[in-house]
Amino acid sequence: MRYFYSRDIQGDEVILSAEEHKHLYRVLRLKVGDEVQVMDGEGYLYHCRLKFSEKDRSVLEIISKKFHERSGLWIHILIAPTKNQSRIEWLIEKGTELGLSRISFIQCERSEKTRLKVERLQRVAQSALKQSRNPYMLVIDGLLPFEEALGFEADLKYVAHCEDDRNRTFLESKKGKSVLVLIGPEGDFTEREIEMAKKCGFHELTLGNTRLRTETAGLYAVAALKALSENT
Repeated sequence: MRYFYSRDIQGDEVILSAEEHKHLYRVLRLKVGDEVQVMDGEGYLYHCRLKFSEKDRSVLEIISKKFHERSGLWIHILIAPTKNQSRIEWLIEKGTELGLSRISFIQCERSEKTRLKVERLQRVAQSALKQSRNPYMLVIDGLLPFEEALGFEADLKYVAHCEDDRNRTFLESKKGKSVLVLIGPEGDFTEREIEMAKKCGFHELTLGNTRLRTETAGLYAVAALKALSENT
C-alpha cells in the first residue's frame, strides 16, 4: 500500500499538496479507484480511494480512518545546527524514524551556522514520516537565541557538554514523561551557557566517554531515551 501525507482534510475528502500530487500523478501514475493510505502527522491514518486526478490536482475519498494514540515519551532536542546542511537533514530523517517529537535549533556563542533551510528540513521529515509509518510529524523550529531556548519546559531537562571536570549525570526517562536535551555546537557550550542552563533547571549531562559530533549526540540522546522508556 502506498503512503501519502496531507493536512488538508475536508469532510470525507483528502486534498494532496502539489508535491504529493506530482508523486501520485506523474511518478506512480495511479488511476481513479486505486487505494492508498494518507497520514496527517497528528495521529490519524486514512484509508482512501483516488476520486479525482488531473495535471494540477488530486482528490482522495476517505474510506476509513484510524487514530493512533501517542505512545512513550515526549522528546524535545534543542541543538546547534551543524555547518553542513546534509548532516542536519540526516538528523531530521533518523530522528523522525526513531520518534523524536520536536527539534529546535539554537544560536550559541560558538555556533558557525546562522541560517537554516527549514522548509527543506520539513520535506525531509515528511518523507521520513511516510517511510517509517510514524503517525506523528516531527515539529521543527527555526533558529532561536540560546536564552530564548532555555524557556522551554519539560519534566526532565538536560544540558549535554564535554567538560570532564564538572559533575555530570546520565540520561533517564519514563513513559509519559517529557524530556528536553540541550546539545551545543562542535566547539561545545561555553561555561557561561552551561551556568545559564543550570539556573533554568537543566541538569548537566554526559553522553559517554567518547566525544560525539553534534548530530550524532542528538541522535544518540533520542535513541537512548526511547530505549530507556521502553524498558521501564
